Amino acid sequence: PLRNVEEMLSLSLANSLWPAEDFPFYPAYIDSMKERLAAEIHLSNYKEFEEVRTRINDWTADQTRDKIKDLLQPGILNPMTRMVLVNAIYFKGQWIHPFDEKATLEGDFTTADGSLKKVDFMNKLESYPYYEDSELQVLSLPYHGGMSMKIFLPRDARKLSEVKKSFCEGGFQTWTKALKPRSVKVKMPKFKMERRQELNSLLAKMGAGSIFSEQKANFGGMYNRAEFADNLYVSKVIHQSFIEVQEQGTEAAAATAAIMMMRAAPMPDSAVSFEADRPFLFVLQDDVTGNILFAGQMLQP
Repeated sequence: PLRNVEEMLSLSLANSLWPAEDFPFYPAYIDSMKERLAAEIHLSNYKEFEEVRTRINDWTADQTRDKIKDLLQPGILNPMTRMVLVNAIYFKGQWIHPFDEKATLEGDFTTADGSLKKVDFMNKLESYPYYEDSELQVLSLPYHGGMSMKIFLPRDARKLSEVKKSFCEGGFQTWTKALKPRSVKVKMPKFKMERRQELNSLLAKMGAGSIFSEQKANFGGMYNRAEFADNLYVSKVIHQSFIEVQEQGTEAAAATAAIMMMRAAPMPDSAVSFEADRPFLFVLQDDVTGNILFAGQMLQP
C-alpha cells in the first residue's frame, strides 16, 4: 500500500505488463516501464490466451481485494495478442466523522427523469468544508489519512450535465478552493456502484484515436517496426470500477487494461442543509497531493 494509517486507510496502486514471450520488445522499453511505473512484468504465451486471461484476472482480483474479478472477458485475447497492460487501484477509508447507523432512514431519491426511488439515507450534523452558490452545493467529507470525498450537488436534479460541464472547465478547482468550515446537516444515500466500459471511443475523442488504427498506430519506441510487415496497435482499453459508500467509510477499486495486438474550522451557529437526494458528482481526492483517485456520478443509488 502507498499509505496505511492505523488500518483506517488503505490505498494501493499497481501496474503490470504482460508481454508475449516470443515478441522482441526492446529491453530498454520493458526496463523503463519497470522503473517509471513500478510495473510487474509477466512474460506470457498467448498461444494459451485463455490461460493468460485467467492469470491477468487473478492478478487484478488480488490487487483490488476481489472487488474486480473478471476484468477481461472470454474471447478478448487471441494468439495475435502481443501485450496487455493493467493498472489497478484499491482504496478503503474510514470517515473521520462516521455516520450513526441508527440515524440511517429510508427516503426518496429523485432521479434525473423525475421519478422517485426509495433508498437508505445516512444523516449527520457536523462541521465540514462546504461551498454553495446559486447552481450547486459542494461538501467535503474527510477520511482518516488525508483523503476526502467531495460531492458536487446541483440544486436542480435536471442540471447535472451543466454542473459536469462547469466541473471540467475549471469549476472543480474554483469550488474546492472556496470550501470553508460550516455546520452542515448532511443527508446522503448509501450506495454501491459497479461499472464496466470500453474506453476506445472516449480516448479517440481526447485525441488518442491513432493508437487504435492498424495503419496509423506508431509504437516504434517499443519494438523494431522495420522487422514486421504488420503493425502493433491497441485493440481495446477496458475499464472496470467499484465503489461502496456506507456509514463507516468507503471502499473503492478500479482496473484498466489496454490490449495490444498485431493485425492478424469553527462551527457557525446555524447549520446549512445538504440533502443529496438527487443526482450528483463525486470524487475521491488525496488532499495531500491533490490527486484525484476516483471520479463518478451518482444517478441512482
